[in-house]
Amino acid sequence: MLSLVYFIGVLSVLVLAHEFGHFITAKRLKVHVQIFSLGFGPKLWSIKKDETEYRISGIPLGGYVKMVGDEPTERLEGKPYEFLSRSVGDRFKIIFAGPALNYILAFFIFSVIFMFGSPTLTTEVGGFLKDYPAEKAGVLVGDKILTVDGESVKYWEDMTALIHKHSTGSMIPSVWAPINLLRLR
Repeated sequence: MLSLVYFIGVLSVLVLAHEFGHFITAKRLKVHVQIFSLGFGPKLWSIKKDETEYRISGIPLGGYVKMVGDEPTERLEGKPYEFLSRSVGDRFKIIFAGPALNYILAFFIFSVIFMFGSPTLTTEVGGFLKDYPAEKAGVLVGDKILTVDGESVKYWEDMTALIHKHSTGSMIPSVWAPINLLRLR
C-alpha cells in the first residue's frame, strides 16, 4: 500500500512539473489558461485567479492545462490570447515546454543525488535467478558478500568485477567457491 502512495506522489510531481511547463510558457506568451488541474475527474478543490481556475481533481494519475482556443472544435475569434490563433512557433514552444521541464527536473534531481554522493549498491543479496551459480554456491537472499577470492568487496560493482575477472566462461565461475558471506538472517 505504501508503494502505491509513493508511486502517486512521484507521478504527481512529474505531472505537476510537466503541466507547469505548458502553463508558464502559455502565460509568458499571453495565451489565456482557463484551467490548470492536478489530476482528472471530479473537482475536489479549486480557486480562481484572473482567467485561470487552479484545481485539484479526484483521480491523481495525471493533470492538464486547458487554454482558451485549444480545441479544434471551438469557435475561434482570432484573438491573440487563443492557443490555435497563435503562430506555429508559439504553439510549439507551449507544447514543448512540458517535456522540457521534465528533463530539467530530472537533471536537477540527479544533480542533487550525485552532489551528496553517488548511490551505490552494497553487496547484500536481494535476490537471484533459480538454478544460477549463486544459488548453487549456497548464497541466500539477505546474505552480505564480504570477500571474493580473498579480496575484500564493499560495493556490488567491485564484486561483479571480481566475479567476471575469475570467470572461466562456464556457467559457474571459479570464484564462487572462495566466497566469504555474512549471514544477515
